[in-house]
Amino acid sequence: MNREQLAWAAGFYDGEGCTSLRRSRYVSDRGLRRLYLTPILSVGQVRLEPLIRFQEAVEGFGVVSGPVARSNPKHQPQYRWVCSPWRDTQAVIAMLWPFLSGPKREQAARILRDFNERIGPRLRPPMVNGRYVRCRRGHDWSEVYVNPTTGHRVCVPCRRIAQRAARARS
Repeated sequence: MNREQLAWAAGFYDGEGCTSLRRSRYVSDRGLRRLYLTPILSVGQVRLEPLIRFQEAVEGFGVVSGPVARSNPKHQPQYRWVCSPWRDTQAVIAMLWPFLSGPKREQAARILRDFNERIGPRLRPPMVNGRYVRCRRGHDWSEVYVNPTTGHRVCVPCRRIAQRAARARS
């Protein structure tokens, strides 16, 4: 990791970048619709070269896309660098943190704090060696049922709760 390149990238991001929470829709394979939030870092530019240099400085995180035509015909098409999975956004922010200005630090800290407090615990239960230890409700994975047709693991206590709720509704 080149410290000078990271300092340049932090300055570039300070002037042109944006940190935000994006609402997204997710449709599962069972047809369930869910709304969720994800932290997102983005930088927009008319020229492609600075974005490629920025992506290289942050170790290849994020995606450069474009050109995208703007709504006003007088404006030039724009390229964008976007980094959206929460682990990647945390990594990029950690790389740039020592060089970011106060307002950008506050913005990034607020977004990550909001995500971790409101959404994070539900999206990422604890893991050990790449395997989940608990379900989203906090039950231990020691009681697990594996669906023979799909191969999905189902938490037995959560399944019982769902069945009781279904019986109570009918």
